[in-house]
Amino acid sequence: MDKVKNILASVQSKDVNLLADSINNLGYSLGNKLKFEAFDEFDNVMNNEDIDIIL
Repeated sequence: MDKVKNILASVQSKDVNLLADSINNLGYSLGNKLKFEAFDEFDNVMNNEDIDIIL
């Protein structure tokens, strides 16, 4: 439950890196590794015109 509270607190803080860390921690505790571990990684992919993103 602490991990969910951390996610909610990070949303309220409006700190995108803190939110990413909180979500990653929850994912790791559930046995998952997320594709992006930081906002910068996600942002780089979104801004890269050479990468096709399939939704």
